[in-house]
Amino acid sequence: MRVFTVSASVFQAEILLDITFGQVPGRVSVPPKRTGTASLVAERAGIPFVNGSSSSPALTERGLKYFFRVSPHDGQFTKLMFDFLDEFQKKKNVKISSASILHEDSAFGTDSATTQEKFINDKKYKLLDKITYNAKATSLSSEVQKLKASNADLLLPSSYTADTYLFLKTAKELKKYSIRREILESSQEIAKKMKNIAP
Repeated sequence: MRVFTVSASVFQAEILLDITFGQVPGRVSVPPKRTGTASLVAERAGIPFVNGSSSSPALTERGLKYFFRVSPHDGQFTKLMFDFLDEFQKKKNVKISSASILHEDSAFGTDSATTQEKFINDKKYKLLDKITYNAKATSLSSEVQKLKASNADLLLPSSYTADTYLFLKTAKELKKYSIRREILESSQEIAKKMKNIAP
């Protein structure tokens, strides 16, 4: 996958609009990091921009006429996570009183962490850590050590696949954060229910 800089995103979006103006283009994929930039170019041209994956709530709060979202945003995802945690605590008779946030440093991770922090405060959990790391990091040892030291009841990561793998590998090496069986069982129950209601 090619990675576009902000200026390259603007340039590519302008070329795309020149080519397809007045036509219905095929599927065009814009990297999530560049959705904000590319959608502004489409807005200036009066061409609808349909966002399929970028989850930042800010994207739909800009007052744009031609920007449309077809997937949930971070606020909706986070609300579902906390609804699950409420149900989990009741069902398993456990209490969550503290939380840590671990997030990568792009708009995705930062927006997600900001939303999670709001819900943590609303639930009156104590926020022990809000740790930011570079998504291209080759080591997360210091982050795992900080999380290990604070020992929160709940960890809310906002990561991409490669850094999630790196985190889990590091945590295993440092003997921290084994996935609890109760959470896996509850997740499997939810997945079965979702499968039953899905079309």
